[in-house]
Amino acid sequence: WASFNKDAIASGGFDRRVAVWDMRKIGTKQNAEEALDGPPELLFVHGGHTAPIVGIDWNPLKEHSWLNLSSASDGRLQIWRMSGFLYDPQRRKHIKKLFKACSKRKRKRTTSMDTSEADKKNAKEN
Repeated sequence: WASFNKDAIASGGFDRRVAVWDMRKIGTKQNAEEALDGPPELLFVHGGHTAPIVGIDWNPLKEHSWLNLSSASDGRLQIWRMSGFLYDPQRRKHIKKLFKACSKRKRKRTTSMDTSEADKKNAKEN
């Protein structure tokens, strides 16, 4: 559980991914379009590990509360941060409106993320 938010929990396992969940959203109804993005309670997935997850911890400092640490069975530790975009309720409402407007134009919906040169180099090495 996140010490700064009693509704946030992280999980990890053999699929080598860490998932962050919003427990308030469990059981929320979704329409078909929303269901394509996954369950409503899923906030974020970190997929940077190459071995099963054995440990997850939240940063105890409030100003860096979404900075997390995860460890895998191969002994590697990763420090990662969730995007503010995903857990800010006001921004989520705006993005939802934007996606609805775009979907009316009959175009495919895509997302992307910029990565630093260091991340690209690490990906090539692994």
